[in-house]
Amino acid sequence: MKFGFILVGILGSLLYSTNVKAACGCINYFEQQAKPGWVDTEQTGNGQFKTFGIARCTGLKQIDLKKAKQSATESLAVLLETTVQSKTELDQLKENNVALSRTKNKARFESKAIIKGATVYDNWIDSERCLVYSAIVVSDADIKNALQAERELQNQRLKAQTFFVKNNEPELDYLAHLTLTQLSDMGLMTTDKLTKATVVIDITEASKPSFRRRRADVSVSIRMINVKKDEVFKQNILKGKGISFRNESMDILSELAFDDVSEQFGTVLKKNLDVKL
Repeated sequence: MKFGFILVGILGSLLYSTNVKAACGCINYFEQQAKPGWVDTEQTGNGQFKTFGIARCTGLKQIDLKKAKQSATESLAVLLETTVQSKTELDQLKENNVALSRTKNKARFESKAIIKGATVYDNWIDSERCLVYSAIVVSDADIKNALQAERELQNQRLKAQTFFVKNNEPELDYLAHLTLTQLSDMGLMTTDKLTKATVVIDITEASKPSFRRRRADVSVSIRMINVKKDEVFKQNILKGKGISFRNESMDILSELAFDDVSEQFGTVLKKNLDVKL
């Protein structure tokens, strides 16, 4: 009798498992295979970044695969952002500690550019849980090519613009000069006539520098205006730091703080102008 109960239990378990698999609408998307080693894992090394994405089965193959790929792409972006950010922080720590607050933005920009070269290389159906898995990979060569293509596209769009720098307070003349120099160094066209500009960089206001031992802090508001559309398409409040390990004057520390603001604005400029123009 005990053997009979055990046999019934085993048969019932097998029947339940079979029914679950039969009820999964995506079981026939691909040939059945054992769980691959890449499922639920992330891999970095050997010139590659690998991760995975998951989508719940709907029975519509193209939609499910698209959602699984999107999930994989988002996971890859997070993996790359963390890697790029960690590398950038290490590089910056070797030089100074002023730019650390900007690592996250740089990492996010680079990871988004990189994933354009990523490829889904395998798929798997978890028939027990009725889930679609997609595996995605990007190589060092893909990363290099994607970043180069992204920067070339940005440069083409930026160079089609003419910039006019406007500042509303005399104490911001130094920052305006830094901004004009930066635009020229980037190979971008500038003008001293508002009527000829396609983009106005409006340095609207700045806090008075605050000082503490060997350090100055300043906050600056900068708007970017599309002249043709007569609209503000980007507005930032940038916080600059001027730090010295020597007993520099307050004027020097202030200039260092504005230098920091200018460098931050250059990053904003490269990442955002091509989005709205």
